[in-house]
Amino acid sequence: MSDDSVEQNRPKIDARNWIDLRDFQASQNVDNTREVYANKTAANQLLNDTYVALERAEEINGWSARKKKQVTYWQNNLEYLYTVNWFFLYELKSMEGFWSWIIIVISTITSTLSLVDLDISDWEDQWIKGATSIFSVATTLIAAWIKKENYVERINSIDRYIQGISKLNTEIQGVINKSPWDRPEFSKFIELFEPEVTRLLAAPPPMSPEELKSAVWKLTKFY
Repeated sequence: MSDDSVEQNRPKIDARNWIDLRDFQASQNVDNTREVYANKTAANQLLNDTYVALERAEEINGWSARKKKQVTYWQNNLEYLYTVNWFFLYELKSMEGFWSWIIIVISTITSTLSLVDLDISDWEDQWIKGATSIFSVATTLIAAWIKKENYVERINSIDRYIQGISKLNTEIQGVINKSPWDRPEFSKFIELFEPEVTRLLAAPPPMSPEELKSAVWKLTKFY
């Protein structure tokens, strides 16, 4: 097959499939098209103004159903963060308490063995000294592990984070529970609470992604 026949059989896009050029052959056709789109724009603007007017007519102290829904969305996110971090906090306290108790037990055993002063054979004396050394090393390693995991500082950090979320959520809930006419102006409410909500929601949770997923999974499965 020749190149000319291939060129002739190849499908082509024709602009006439999309645009009827006759619509633009006369100036009045262009004017009609512009008038149609101007009417559509005016109708859209009228609908928008009507919607805004209806919403403003519904407002009391600047509050409307849509604005209350926005604040409820903030609350839901704050409560989610509070629940997950509160659960993880007590898991962290449990882990820290377990390792601290292990250190207490091992230290007590080590102290007791070091106080043994009986008429014992050399073999028994070597055994006690070896056990004491092993327990001392174990105590040091566990203490180093607790320090590495930074349990105490993380617990304090998460505790402060939870207190901030709980305080803010309680204050917002107190405003929402009031009647619209008893609430402060919405603009003042936003000015007062939005920066703090944004800060808490934007701050990364004081835990690793794996710990966050584990906490959410346990809450979802067991609670």
